[in-house]
Amino acid sequence: MCIYIENVYVDYNTKIDKRPKPINVQYACLFKLDYVLGFSWTLELQSSLPSLGSLRSCCPGYNNCSAPAVAASSDRREGSSCPLLCHLPRPGLPRAVPSGSDMVACPASVSGMPTFALPVHDGGVGFDYRMHMAVADKWIDLLKQSDETWKMGDIVHTLTNRRWLEKCVTYAESHDQALVGDKTIAFWLMDKDMYDFMALDRPSTPTIDRGIALHKMIRLITMGLGGEGYLNFMGNEFGHPEWIDFPRGPQRLPSGKFIPGNNNSYDKCRRRFDLGDADYLRYHGMQEFDQAMQHLEQKYEFMTSDHQYISRKHEEDKVIVFEKGDLVFVFNFHCNNSYFDYRIGCRKPGVYKVVLDSDAGLFGGFSRIHHAAEHFTADCSHDNRPYSFSVYTPSRTCVVYAPVE
Repeated sequence: MCIYIENVYVDYNTKIDKRPKPINVQYACLFKLDYVLGFSWTLELQSSLPSLGSLRSCCPGYNNCSAPAVAASSDRREGSSCPLLCHLPRPGLPRAVPSGSDMVACPASVSGMPTFALPVHDGGVGFDYRMHMAVADKWIDLLKQSDETWKMGDIVHTLTNRRWLEKCVTYAESHDQALVGDKTIAFWLMDKDMYDFMALDRPSTPTIDRGIALHKMIRLITMGLGGEGYLNFMGNEFGHPEWIDFPRGPQRLPSGKFIPGNNNSYDKCRRRFDLGDADYLRYHGMQEFDQAMQHLEQKYEFMTSDHQYISRKHEEDKVIVFEKGDLVFVFNFHCNNSYFDYRIGCRKPGVYKVVLDSDAGLFGGFSRIHHAAEHFTADCSHDNRPYSFSVYTPSRTCVVYAPVE
C-alpha cells in the first residue's frame, strides 16, 4: 500500500514547495509503505478560506463548506490561495505516485473543515482520511491535571467527535507534543524518574508504575475509539523520554523579542530507538504492548468495523466499556479501586476470553488477570446490551475480550 500525505505549503507569495518530507522508517514498516510524498501546509492557506473563518464564529451551514462552494467563494477574492486546496483533490494525486501503486491520501488540517475526507462526487475535497488532531491536544490537557479528576465522558467525547463516514487517522501524540517547549506523554507522566528507574534491575516507583499503566491505556483507547487508522510518532510506541530540539542559534524576532538558542546542539536532535529494544529496560515492555495492539488490529480489524457501541462511561467507577467489532474493551482509570465480578454488557452471547491485557507481565504490568479464564455470558441485559458477563478489572488497566471461536 502506498500512503500519499497531501499537504501544501503556501508562503506569502503563494508559492508551492514540493520538497518531500522524510518519514520515520518504523511508519514504513508498520504500514508497508511503498512510496511516501508529503508537503507542509501552513496557516496562510487555511486562513484564506472564508468559510473556515465563518465557522469559527458561527456555522454558515455545511453547504458552504463543500469543495465547489469554497472554490467559488475563494475565486472571487483577489490573490486568494484557496483554489490551491480545492484544485488538488485526490483524483489528481495518482500522477505523482509511481504507476501500479495503491494510494491513500490523508491531509493534516487543524481547521475542522467539513468534507475533507468525502468523495468529490459527494461535494467533498476527495481525501481518503483526515488527521484527528484534537485527540493529542486533549491528552496533553488532561496530563496537566491529576488523573483522579479525569472525566470519562469527556475522554470519550473527544475521541469520537468526528463526522459520520469521514474516516480519520488518530494518534496520542505527535511533533506538536514532542518538540522543545512541550513534553512527550511519557515525560508528562514520569518526568525525571525516567532517568533513574527504568532499568529492571532497580526497584520501580509509584510514579513509574502509574506512568507506564496510563501510557498503555492512553494508546489503546486512542486506537480503539479515535478513528479508522492509528499513527505512532517517533518513539511514543515505547514511551520515548525526551523532547526533540533541532540545532539553533539565538534569534531576535521583528517584534524585538529575543529567543535564546541551544548553542547549535545536536544532543536532542535524535530518537533513541534502542531503548525500546533493550530487554533490560521498562521501555521494552511498553514497546511489546504497542506491537500487541497492532497484532490485535491485524487479526480482528476492529478499527474499520461498522459496529461501535459505548455501553459505559461511569464517572464514579472511572470505567469505560465499549464494543468495537466483536471485541469488548474494558478500561478502569481509577487510581485505587479494582472491581471484582464487574458486569459488562455485550452484543453476542457465548464465551469470551482475554485477547489483550495491559497488566500482563510481558508489558510491564502486575499480572493480575488470568488469561485462561473463560467468561460465560448470561441472558441478562446490562447497560442497554442484550447479554452480559462478569470480569475482574484492576485499577489502571485495560483488557480486551473476544468471543471464543
